[in-house]
Amino acid sequence: MHNSYAHLYNWWNQPLILTPIVEIGFWSFGLLVLALQDPYSSEHFTLFWPSWIWDINGPGYNLGHSITFVMRGNLIESWQAHYLGIPVLLTLVCRIISLSQSIRIKRL
Repeated sequence: MHNSYAHLYNWWNQPLILTPIVEIGFWSFGLLVLALQDPYSSEHFTLFWPSWIWDINGPGYNLGHSITFVMRGNLIESWQAHYLGIPVLLTLVCRIISLSQSIRIKRL
């Protein structure tokens, strides 16, 4: 019998092509959002759910502001916002470069 979902299995068996591209897009989009953010803004979105309920700060509080300051060249303000901003930005850039180099384009 013909299985109409066979194309999905072929994609699933070879996720190496799609997975790095999706991850590159994810990290690049996140860094683009941070690059366009106003670092002096007091309003920000957080995924740390206890802060939604009890108004407490998580361990990554101001990390986005710190990365935004680094992107604008304000290293001192970045360090004051969060001391892990520079290492996290370098790690993300290295990850994007590493994923970009791992993509193999198949020639027809």
